[in-house]
Amino acid sequence: WISIADVCGKGVQAATKTSMIKYAVRALVAAGLSPAGVVGEVNTMTAETGDTSDIVTLWVGRYSPAHDSLVWANGGHPPGILRRANGGFERLSVTGPLLGAMSGVSYEERRVSFTAGDRILLFTDGVTEARSGGEFFGEQRILDAFRATGSPQEDAERVLQMVRAFVQGALRDDIAVLVVSALGMHDSES
Repeated sequence: WISIADVCGKGVQAATKTSMIKYAVRALVAAGLSPAGVVGEVNTMTAETGDTSDIVTLWVGRYSPAHDSLVWANGGHPPGILRRANGGFERLSVTGPLLGAMSGVSYEERRVSFTAGDRILLFTDGVTEARSGGEFFGEQRILDAFRATGSPQEDAERVLQMVRAFVQGALRDDIAVLVVSALGMHDSES
């Protein structure tokens, strides 16, 4: 299972919301829900608070190495980027609205092949919306950073370094970057 989320706000309240989302996702996965089911249930919980500041974006995926596939649902989170082993890119699109805005929303699931050597880059909007003057970091710079090869850790660090170099100062928003690599069934690393 792979997950990344972003909550509205900063400080203790945002950290509390983040913790609640984290444990809700873990509990829903343990209960056997699909990625779309997890996102839908977290949306219901968030929307039922009635607090308009409880806006969350959430990306949840389940990787099956036995089937070389990834199934995901995305509630308003920036689309993930899949880099194929051959260097091609695919966007892992949004499958429903951000969480907390309205209850009773259905989230779609998508499936994509995810084979040895493929990598997924997930990030929060603090990456694309990082600014230098009036210019955003944007998705093209993310693709440029992700084009180079290295370990998943090096890929994530490269994106973060490029954002910091672009901003040349304090970041306005929190940022998170996650890189996941598919391994073959016979690979010894995990």
